[in-house]
Amino acid sequence: MAIEVPPRNIAGSLQTRQARPLTGIEVGNAIERHILTLTDRLLHNAGLLSDNIIDLIEDLRITVIHVLGQQTRLGKVNVTYPKVGWNVKTRLEQSEDGVYSVNAEVELDLQRNVRINLQFGVSGVGRVIQSLEEEKISTPVPDKDRQQFGMPVEAEYLRPDGTVGKVDINELKPVEKRAARTVDVGRARVEEVSIGAPVILPSQLPEISLDDIIATPPEVPKEPPVKPLPDKGSMAQLTKPNVKFKGGK
Repeated sequence: MAIEVPPRNIAGSLQTRQARPLTGIEVGNAIERHILTLTDRLLHNAGLLSDNIIDLIEDLRITVIHVLGQQTRLGKVNVTYPKVGWNVKTRLEQSEDGVYSVNAEVELDLQRNVRINLQFGVSGVGRVIQSLEEEKISTPVPDKDRQQFGMPVEAEYLRPDGTVGKVDINELKPVEKRAARTVDVGRARVEEVSIGAPVILPSQLPEISLDDIIATPPEVPKEPPVKPLPDKGSMAQLTKPNVKFKGGK
């Protein structure tokens, strides 16, 4: 049954489960990831250039896939190993010509009285510059191994139609909530932000001066009057009163 995209509000429909031990294929995938991760750390610690690291990691990855593919136990999905553990050691060597090479070895304890020694690459071709070693001990919680080495953690859930689907629990991690509105009172600025967009902090806003928000009033042109003004004290300035006088004795 294929793993599906997790639907919304699925947590309440997850079925009670007991994590099964790692299968042979999962053990092989975990060993590959462990070797490459440890070797990448080794090469960075040695101060190699990025181009050299990429080439060496890719060469080692091809070798790891080839060697693990020859182990029939690590190609089965119907066989599990509840007590599996291993020890990884990786080396960086340099030949007399200055050429770098990496190699690794794994002591794999699949189950009681079943130990397999795996060699990846050729050792002894040059001087060992640096080496790293790390152990993965057996655990009663195999899902921790799956999460550590980037493998899906499967769980079954009940669909609304009554059928059962499978989902990767790693995809059910809560998404960080972000604010939908930010207000900058100090600069009298209110900004609407869509859900999921990053919030703009006040320190990230541009500085605004009073010159930017207070405009200078426009100058009104002064035009000369159409008719000349009368002289001061002239009769033109006097208006006749709108009063009618009655005759009297």
